[in-house]
Amino acid sequence: MSAADPGRKLKALLKKLKAAHGEPVPQPVHLFADCEALLGLLVHSFLVWEASTAQAGSAIKRIVSQVVDCNELRVCVPEELVRLLGPRYPKGEERAERLLASLQDVYTREHEIALGSLGSMPKRDAMHYLMSLRGMAPFVASRVGLLGLGVHAVPIDDRLCAYLMAEGVAIADQTPAGLAGWLERQLRAGEAVEAYLLIEEGCDKAPAAKPRAERTKKAKAPSKKQASRKE
Repeated sequence: MSAADPGRKLKALLKKLKAAHGEPVPQPVHLFADCEALLGLLVHSFLVWEASTAQAGSAIKRIVSQVVDCNELRVCVPEELVRLLGPRYPKGEERAERLLASLQDVYTREHEIALGSLGSMPKRDAMHYLMSLRGMAPFVASRVGLLGLGVHAVPIDDRLCAYLMAEGVAIADQTPAGLAGWLERQLRAGEAVEAYLLIEEGCDKAPAAKPRAERTKKAKAPSKKQASRKE
C-alpha cells in the first residue's frame, strides 16, 4: 500500500472519529473477581474478534452469570460456550473452540489459569507466546499485546478491514494482516492504542460492511451479459 492517498485518509478518519467520540480510553474488562487483568483481556479480545464491543459486553454478562471463574470457563465444552454466546453470535462455534483451546494451553504451560508471566518477558517473546497458543487468532494476540503489554500493534480482523475499506483507507481486497502491517508503519510508537480504539469505535457505530470474503465472491460473479454469452 504505497499510495499516499490512503495515508491521508487514515489521518482524516482518525481526526473525524476523535472529534465525534472524544479521547478514547481503554475500558476495563469486568470478568471474574479473581481473574487477572491480562487473562480477562484475552477472553474479551476473543469475544471482540469479528464482533462488536456491545456484543462482547453482552456475552461477558451471560458468561459471568453462568460460570464461576476462569478455570470453570476453561473446562467448558464448546457447545456450552456457544449456548452462552447466543445463536446469533458471529463465528460462535469457531470462537468457542479457539478460546477454550487457548485457555487450556495457558493452563498446561503455566499450571494455572494466568498470564502474569508475560509481563516480565521481552515484548517480542511475549507476542511469540501469545501467537503460539493453540486456537489463537492473530487479531486476539495483537489486541492483547497492544492493550495489555504495550506492544506496537494494530489489531485488524475482517470486520475492521471492511470498515476501513469503506472509509477509503484500505485498498480493494486488502487482507487483515497486510492492512495491520501497513497501519503499524503509518503510526508512530504511542499512537497505536488511540488509533485502534478510534477505529474500533467507528466500526461499532458504522453500518455493517460486508466481510472481505463476500465482497470477493460478489466481484467474481459473472454479469448477466457474460452469463448469456456462455449460454
